Amino acid sequence: MTFDVLCRWYERMLAKRTRAGERPMIAAERVFGLLQSGAMEEPYVIRVLQSLEARVAELYFHPTTAPEAVPLGPNPGDLATLRSPAVRRTIVERRLELASYATVKEVS
Repeated sequence: MTFDVLCRWYERMLAKRTRAGERPMIAAERVFGLLQSGAMEEPYVIRVLQSLEARVAELYFHPTTAPEAVPLGPNPGDLATLRSPAVRRTIVERRLELASYATVKEVS
């Protein structure tokens, strides 16, 4: 599927949802970590959180409890970063709200 075809499909889907009165789809304004897949280390995540300006942003993790890292896939390093007290402290200090796409409020 080409990018143009995907964009047209997405536009049709959004129009259909709007006509049906359904909740609009939410998309992150920024996505971080896609190119860091398998390497979402604490210093990088803290830098992202400290400089975050988007109202809705996605941080792209692949955490696992498996003992070995899988290239570009789930890895224990991502889980350690998610559990990091320094990351949590940054979230609290910046008053960032954690959410999922199911719970995030409509962005206008």
